[in-house]
Parts: sequence; structure tokens; C-alpha cells
Amino acid sequence: MTTIFEGPRSQDQDTICALITPYGVSGVAGIRVSGAKSWYISKKLCPFLKEQPRSHQAYFGHLKYQEKDIDEALVLFFEKGRSFTSEETVEIFCHGSPVIYKEVLTALQEMGCRAAEKGEFTYRAFLSGRIDLVQAEGVLHLIEANSVNAKRQALRYLKGEFSEELKGIKNKTQELLAHIEAEIDFSEEDLQLFKSNEYLEQTNQIQETIESLVKNYKQGRQVREGLKVGIFGPPNSGKSTLFNQLLKEDRAITSKQAGTTRDRLEGDFFFQGNKISVVDTAGLRETQDLIEKEGLKKTFQTFQTSDICLYVVDATKSFSENFEPFSKSDNKKKFLELLLQKKEERVLVINKVDLKSKEDFLSDLERFSPDISNQIKKENPCFISAQTGEGLEQLKSFFLKPLERGVSAVYLPRHYDHLTQARRHLQKGQALLREKTINLEFVAFELKEVLKNIQRVLGEEINVDVLDQIFSQFCIGK
Repeated sequence: MTTIFEGPRSQDQDTICALITPYGVSGVAGIRVSGAKSWYISKKLCPFLKEQPRSHQAYFGHLKYQEKDIDEALVLFFEKGRSFTSEETVEIFCHGSPVIYKEVLTALQEMGCRAAEKGEFTYRAFLSGRIDLVQAEGVLHLIEANSVNAKRQALRYLKGEFSEELKGIKNKTQELLAHIEAEIDFSEEDLQLFKSNEYLEQTNQIQETIESLVKNYKQGRQVREGLKVGIFGPPNSGKSTLFNQLLKEDRAITSKQAGTTRDRLEGDFFFQGNKISVVDTAGLRETQDLIEKEGLKKTFQTFQTSDICLYVVDATKSFSENFEPFSKSDNKKKFLELLLQKKEERVLVINKVDLKSKEDFLSDLERFSPDISNQIKKENPCFISAQTGEGLEQLKSFFLKPLERGVSAVYLPRHYDHLTQARRHLQKGQALLREKTINLEFVAFELKEVLKNIQRVLGEEINVDVLDQIFSQFCIGK
């Protein structure tokens, strides 16, 4: 059974220490000491420190423990209320040899410090009220950011921009709830403070704000995790050559022989601040080869999980060679049906325009079938040469469309779940306000549920299990 978080635990009073720079050999290693005894313990290790230190002052000298020299170090002091954790804090910067920083950590622990747990410094910053839970999560995601836009996204959380939007929803809900509860209290005196349409107008404003946050959740996830692009199509259409061009390296084997790619290949590249993960798949065709059949199974799996599906065809081949084989195979027919369902997520790529021009391809297609030609044109196909790189920048521009609104969107499942629950309760409250006989007690209940869900996102009302799950994702030293 989970319990509601009720504040500091006994271990939260300990003075803790940990390495705050990566483990391994480096030029400098940083060690943070946080807690009420930080200065008292650190001074034993740093005899050059003053009795009355100044906050944010740097001190330089030699570290000594049990009359043995350890290293020379730069030491920073932060008084209570002015550090990352809001506790009294000392940060020691010594040379980055594991021998040295392990000796420093051992000395600190022998003198009364406890080794910090994962995310414990950030947890204490949350506990002290210096940051809310959303900002704490922003710290983790800033560290883990794998692209410029993922960094911007996390920084928005850390700076409190998203928290301010949530607090705006919370304040409006609290204000509306106060008016409704006041009207309930005065109902016996037959006093009506507000009309139902005024309540509805206020709930609509709250609803619009929540909707603006959750509507781009998918794009927000794509910015954080990276856009997944799958490359599909018949054999020898140039999928592997395109894969190599996007990655700017020869990862996939290319050959005129059909069926060269039997397993999926994956690689990443960055485009305009976004991480793009590309997957090359086996060519779609009938085969008796058991290994190639397994490759085709993986092709279908990749298709289901791709954010963007590139269907690559050969400009030098006829429409029949590029498309009609689908009608001869249940698997291929199934794939084509799935491809047609991905309206916003598919891009038709006409490859090898270095061998046959765009104009010649479209002219041949028009002669083959005007109806099919018109349908292909509606797809807004991208004409490229994977061999020469022609048209690749235009193709990459398709990758940005799903990500345009992702930087300012909700991207964590925890936030999305609570906001959608808040939206659902708000909708129930709105439905009650539209009834002929309005029961304000029921409306108040739904608004309280809205409020609870917003407070859970901010960490104002949350259970211990959720906190443990969030901070367990942090590394030691943060």
C-alpha cells in the first residue's frame, strides 16, 4: 500500500557527500557535501578554511586527513538557503584521479558524512521547496538530453515555465471552487453568487489551457526520445543507399543483387537540433529464404513503431514493378493497407532521379494511368537521388513537421496522465453545469479532482512510491 508523502524522513537530516563529476580519470573531480554539518566536517579535511566563511567564496589549499596530505584543492562554501539543495553546502574540487577522489570521499564518510543516494541532492532541493517536482524532473532530463531541442525542452521545465502554467490552472480552479463552495454555503439563504453560464465560461478557460498542454504530447515525446524514421520499399529501390546518406557513413551493404538487407539496421543523426533515429529494413518481396523471411517480420515490427515511414521506389522502374507485386502477396497487401493508414506519417520517396528525371517519371506515370498519376501527386512525393544526395535536404524537412510543437509540449507520461485525468473531471463538471437542475456539490467534487491531479504533477500531493520511482532514475551525485 502506498502512502502519501509527508515530508522529511530521519535520514534527510544526515550530512551527505558524493562525487558530482563523472567517475573515471579527468582533469578535475568535484565532490559535494550537503547538510547541517557540511562546514564542520569539511574543515577537518581542509585546515585552510576560515572559521567564519563567506558564502560563494572560493578557498585554496591542501587537503589533509590524519596528518597525511591528500591533494591540493579549490573549495567553495554555500551558506544555508543559497545552495542547490538549500542546505549548508561545501564543494571540493581536486585533481581527477580516482585514487584521490576516493580517498577524499572515504575521509568525509569516516568523519561523519553519509554517501548520498541516487538523486538525493535534487531530492533535498525539492524537499526544501527550492524547486517543485516538475523542475526536479527537468534536472534529470537536462542531464540526459541527447539533442539541442531536448535540452531546450528540459530547460523549460527546470526554469519553471511549465510549472507556472500548471500553477495558473491550479489558481483558476481554486478560485472557481471557492465561489462554488461559497454558493453552496449560502444556498439556504437563497442567494446566487454566480450564474451557471459564468461557471461554464471559467471552466472553458481552464479546459483550453489543459488542452494546449496535452495536445502535442506525441511530438513532445519525439523531441525527448528522438524521431524514429523507418525506410521501406521493394528490393533495389535504394533504401540502404539512402540510409548511408542520412548517416553520412557506410553502415549498410549496397548491391544490385536483391535481398542484400535481411535484418534491420539502425543509426542516429542530428538535424536542426533534433535527434533522428533511422531504421533500414529488408526489401518487400516474396522469398523462400528463411533468414529473409525473418527480416520481413522485423520490417513489419519497425513499421508499427516508426514515427515517419519513408516508402522508397525506383524512378527507373515501372509502376507495376514498384507497386503491383503487393496484390500478389498477403503480407505485401497487408503492408500497403497499413501504409495507407499512416496519412500524416508517410512520405513517398521517388529515388534515382540521377538516372531518370522527375519530369520523365511523371510523364510515364501519366501515360500509364492519369488516375494513379493524380493520386501519386497528391502524396506530395519527394524526388531524390540517394546516390548523389540530390533532394536530401527537402526530404529531411519532412522530419521537422512532427517536432515543430514538441519543445513546448508535455512529454512525460506522468504529467500527461494527470492532465488528461484533470481534463476528464473538468468535462464531467461542465456536463453537470449544463443540466437543468444543477447539483453544485457534485460540481465541487469534480473540481477538487482537477485540483488534486494538478497538485500531483507539481509534487504538492504525491505518494512515496512515485517519488522513489522518479528519483531512482537519477545518478549518484545529482
